[in-house]
Amino acid sequence: MMNDYWTTLLHDLPLGIGFVALGFIVLIIAKITKDYVTPYNDDEHLTEKDNPALGLSRMGYYLGVITVFLGTLHEPEDLDLEYTFGDYWNDLLVVFLYSLAGIALLNVSRFLMDKLILRRFCMKKEILEDRNSGTGAVQCGNYITSGLIIAGAFHGEGDILSAAVFFALGQAALIVFVGFYQLITRYDIHAQIEKDNVAAGVALGGNMVAIGVILLKGLSGNFVSWSDNILGFGVYAVVGCILLFVVRWTADVFMLPNATFDKEIAEDRNLAAAFIECAVVIGAAVIVLVAL
Repeated sequence: MMNDYWTTLLHDLPLGIGFVALGFIVLIIAKITKDYVTPYNDDEHLTEKDNPALGLSRMGYYLGVITVFLGTLHEPEDLDLEYTFGDYWNDLLVVFLYSLAGIALLNVSRFLMDKLILRRFCMKKEILEDRNSGTGAVQCGNYITSGLIIAGAFHGEGDILSAAVFFALGQAALIVFVGFYQLITRYDIHAQIEKDNVAAGVALGGNMVAIGVILLKGLSGNFVSWSDNILGFGVYAVVGCILLFVVRWTADVFMLPNATFDKEIAEDRNLAAAFIECAVVIGAAVIVLVAL
């Protein structure tokens, strides 16, 4: 006679495989959607022209899609033995529809990035003609961050209106954070990225992901009231900006004792320094996500 462990496993495993299959379907739809809204041939630039900048951008896009998909999985609730196939198909449908909405919002976030974040140059030119991996890294970071924001907005017992409002607030917070990041760095981010400084793009993309993790924490949870949820989100957004500033300054002192991130990234174009900055700020953000 099977014990409870094997009974639960044999019950849950086939149901979980259905969600895995749905995840691949969502990725395929995301790819088709991106091909449709993109005014150039992705496959040609990714395979025939081996464009690493576009590859970075697409990597972030697909990771953002999966992040949204995982954010919608908070309701298939625990798949106990009372979980019927009617419940299962309903959950599959809900996850699928929210994932489609998330794909649409990810493409909106790309438009907002073009117009409001890296607005001083043509991103299409930087990616396709200059093969600028720094721009690709920023796009990668933006997609992942937007995926975290959308996942947080979809999480919990809210509705379409609350999800749309908190997505907009998350995007606004991201734009403000990028402006704040420019204030605390001693180099012109736009100018460095336009000069094909990959390290500058990687550093900015990593910091965007870090604030995205903290915004996910501020957005997750059930909807209580507009005032409570907006205030809670605002607290996390402000704390996130301050925390990442402190962490970056501390890392300057202790991680690079004989140099600074600003000098290494702007003057030396040091990708190693950019990777360390990303690891430190994203690590701090994940600690906030888990500990607070």
